[in-house]
Amino acid sequence: MWNVFTEHIHPGPIRRIALRYINRLELPLPFNDFKDYLRTAPEVSADAPQKLTEYFMRLVIPDDCSPSVAIVTEIMDPVTSSDQKNLHMTLDIDVFQLVPETGDQRIWEIVSTLREYKDRIFFATITSKLKGLYE
Repeated sequence: MWNVFTEHIHPGPIRRIALRYINRLELPLPFNDFKDYLRTAPEVSADAPQKLTEYFMRLVIPDDCSPSVAIVTEIMDPVTSSDQKNLHMTLDIDVFQLVPETGDQRIWEIVSTLREYKDRIFFATITSKLKGLYE
């Protein structure tokens, strides 16, 4: 499809290559600690009330192995009384590289690098318990 796109649209130089993966997670209720399911999770001071009704967390994580960057966003939907069985979450992973002008072959190498980085981020973020819910 890339060849068809470039043949018809004639895009300008590519400066940024990005992939985005938005995962909808359902955590079974009740549980005591987000860390049962998420290795990257909010931590509330022990001196504060421990109940959360929603949260939004954004992390920007550069890769040590490539010029890739991941923007990882975790969002807990507001808790409603209509669903007492699951807590609904979004795990949004946006990986990208800023690139100098590059040819088509190099683009696909970068896409492959970005996919690998996204996988590392995803599996580093969830626990085996959460992974088991989706197997």
